[in-house]
Amino acid sequence: MYADDAALLAAFAGSEFQTRIVCWDDPAVGWGHFDACVIRSTCDYVPRHAEFLKWLRTVSQYTRLLNPVDMVIRNTSKRYLVDLQERGVPIVPTEFIKRGSDVNLEEVLTVRGWERAVVKPEIGASSSGVIIAESDNIVRSQRHIGTLLKETGALVQEFLPSVINSGEISAMFFGGDYSHAVSKIPAAGDYRVQEEFGGSCHAVTLASPEMDVARKAMDTVGDTLYARVDLLSSQCGALVSELELVEPELFFRFDESAAHRMVAALKARLDLDR
Repeated sequence: MYADDAALLAAFAGSEFQTRIVCWDDPAVGWGHFDACVIRSTCDYVPRHAEFLKWLRTVSQYTRLLNPVDMVIRNTSKRYLVDLQERGVPIVPTEFIKRGSDVNLEEVLTVRGWERAVVKPEIGASSSGVIIAESDNIVRSQRHIGTLLKETGALVQEFLPSVINSGEISAMFFGGDYSHAVSKIPAAGDYRVQEEFGGSCHAVTLASPEMDVARKAMDTVGDTLYARVDLLSSQCGALVSELELVEPELFFRFDESAAHRMVAALKARLDLDR
């Protein structure tokens, strides 16, 4: 469980809901006893992807899964970014490489005109399996993407220097409505914004251009209980780096009302089922 999900539990405790924390892979759980199952911190699904997809389909037969099962399944693969791009959402410039493909990473950088690129697995979480490719390490980077492509697809994305200077913005939405935002800044000398790598985080007010892009991304998905849109700055404006619908950290600790907004969004969805 994420540390600041304690605020979510407190919000549930003050509501009409009775809640129970369970592990997704616990065979003793009777999923049919619950009105809803809210996915929160299933962070180990990446190395167990096929097992997790099977679990999603099974649990959705017994209770209401939130976010909805089809949405979650699509979002476990970062190829959902293709859909965002095709629907007019500005995303970080990306090359999508299919599993088993042969790719010349140096050629990709040359053709794209990128000095540096982020290489990441198609199915991944946090910064696991992510490296920066550039001319100085192109041989090692080529070996890395070759290893990735034996197991999964890969993304090669332009490295945006803004992540070092201004970090990444995360905008949280509950029930499709904007809730709050934070800025995540990497530690000195690093590019990874996650706190486990020394990154820092603070609340921010989302500027209008960033809000417009975040809402455009949200318009491409269906009825979400929760969502997190991650944004990076570029010379062309704000770009979507991720649209997280599976188990994103939601940074409740930066807005004391945020957890209550999520609980209210859940109540609204369950009331519609009655």
